[in-house]
Amino acid sequence: MTHSTDASKRAPAAAAIELLRENSLAMLAQRELERRIVSGELAVGTKLNEVDIANALGVSRGPVREAFRALDQAGLVRVEKNRGVFVRQLSLEEASEVYEVRAALEGLIGRLASGVARDGSTVAPAGVQPLYVRRPDAEVARDRARLKR
Repeated sequence: MTHSTDASKRAPAAAAIELLRENSLAMLAQRELERRIVSGELAVGTKLNEVDIANALGVSRGPVREAFRALDQAGLVRVEKNRGVFVRQLSLEEASEVYEVRAALEGLIGRLASGVARDGSTVAPAGVQPLYVRRPDAEVARDRARLKR
């Protein structure tokens, strides 16, 4: 019985490790803060305290600072020198633009990761070897004919 308990304890740890392999702590902090801002959990004008957020997310202050910089560049927060970081109010048009750009980037990331170009052809991202090579149609037809015999 202890074996299944050990496995159930490892599953969340394995998922966490896999998540960290694919994302930096700063990226995870950024996504969580973005989620909280968009959902209204962090209201417009709210001052974001680096220490409080780091403690709430269970990370050090470094990833939170990086997340603040990224959110500032994305226009979701404003950084006021010697005052702090505040949730910025976005117009409906700005919010729509943010999501259009994000959707386009996520689509590009997905295509690059899968090795499929916009036109449907298969391409390998730079430095990645394709798992298979498309064979000429004549070669495939010969193989099918041999299999039918």
